[in-house]
Amino acid sequence: MRTNLIRVRYDDAVAVLEDAAQIPAYRLAQDVAIEKILAALAATRDGLGNPPATP
Repeated sequence: MRTNLIRVRYDDAVAVLEDAAQIPAYRLAQDVAIEKILAALAATRDGLGNPPATP
């Protein structure tokens, strides 16, 4: 019984560490997406996402 509980806890810890190891890749992808959004906003006239005013 106790051996099984230890194994379950070990497996849980391994799963947490595997998830944590993926965090840098997720953050990099998020940073790339944010940079694209900021670039698109900066390309607008006012930098806030509003299109240029038409005369």
